[in-house]
Amino acid sequence: MSLGRQWSRVARFTAVLPINLHHTAIAVRDLDATLRSLAQLFGVEPLSRETVPEQGVEEAMVPLGGSFLQVLAPLTPDSPVGRFLEKRG
Repeated sequence: MSLGRQWSRVARFTAVLPINLHHTAIAVRDLDATLRSLAQLFGVEPLSRETVPEQGVEEAMVPLGGSFLQVLAPLTPDSPVGRFLEKRG
């Protein structure tokens, strides 16, 4: 099957599936710096911001398009998000 026909099949398939993505999470080292960058780049401010000690994170929910960007920063280097950033950057 040619590449054009393959993409045509994919396009038809995805055209009938509504995709509603509530949020995407990203891990960052510096929540404040990331929120400043998002405000400068996209003109957006967080709708909420909270510290979740039981998960070891500080988080902010930022509206972006028809979805949200959940920005997570570790409270400590040994939290799950802290270990993720140490391992994957």
